[in-house]
Amino acid sequence: MPANAPKKNTLESITAQQSGDEYLRQPAAAKFIGLSESWLEKDRVTGRSGLKFYRIPGGRAIVYRKSDLIAFINRGVRSSTSEEAA
Repeated sequence: MPANAPKKNTLESITAQQSGDEYLRQPAAAKFIGLSESWLEKDRVTGRSGLKFYRIPGGRAIVYRKSDLIAFINRGVRSSTSEEAA
C-alpha cells in the first residue's frame, strides 16, 4: 500500500482520531507491556493492578488505551531494587 494511501478505518484508527489516543486490542497490549494475554485476562477479573480496560459497546472486544499502558509501566519505575513502590 502506498505511503499516501488513506488508512483503513479500523477500530483503533477511528478511536485514536476521535480521542487523540491510540487503543490496542489485548494481544497488542500484552506485547506492548511485556506480559501475557492470560495475565491481562486474570487482571481484568481481579483488578489487582488497577490497569484500565475498555469493552467496546455491542461486542466482546476489549481494548486498552496506550496512555494507560504507559502509566502502568511507569508505576514500576524505581531507582534501586530496595526502593519501595510509590
